[in-house]
Amino acid sequence: MHITHSFHCSVCFTRPPGSGKTTYCDIMAKHLKKKYGEYNVFVANMDPGNDLLPYKADVNVQELVTVDQVMDAMELGPNGAYIFAMEFIDSHLDRVIRELHTCCAKSDPNKPRWILFDMPGQVIRSTKTFINVKRSCSLECFQKFNCNTNLLQVELYIHVKTVKDTIKKLELSQIRLCTINLVDSHHCSDPGK
Repeated sequence: MHITHSFHCSVCFTRPPGSGKTTYCDIMAKHLKKKYGEYNVFVANMDPGNDLLPYKADVNVQELVTVDQVMDAMELGPNGAYIFAMEFIDSHLDRVIRELHTCCAKSDPNKPRWILFDMPGQVIRSTKTFINVKRSCSLECFQKFNCNTNLLQVELYIHVKTVKDTIKKLELSQIRLCTINLVDSHHCSDPGK
């Protein structure tokens, strides 16, 4: 589905959990709504695991699926549930795009329109966790849980193509995207973290 309304800008806020994506998205939405009006700024929560939103999402993927629902229904851990939920959202992205189209129909066509996408953080399997599991598990336990040192880190934006596919589909539906990649300042000042 193509959105027929033009946008001044659509922004994806990406990167590590806890880096302030949701807070920044909330503050940016408030600022843009003051400048362009309540009906020309739309916030899309694309994170199925963030249930503490300080803003009212115009489009919320948690209406489709949440990480907690997947964990309960499929007996998956948080990483597997996150990946499954993101794949589910990607396969139902047409609904998200239709909801954005509905929001746009209410906007003032004489003012710029903005969509702010609050994207999920990354999924990490910590090296320390695997080392601790490897040291504390017997060989049977280690094999049972597939604790393979090759699986030290899974990153939602690099190792799993779902987010890339979702962004491509949004772009194909004529949503032009700009990405703001937020990083914790202490990670910049201390590369060892």
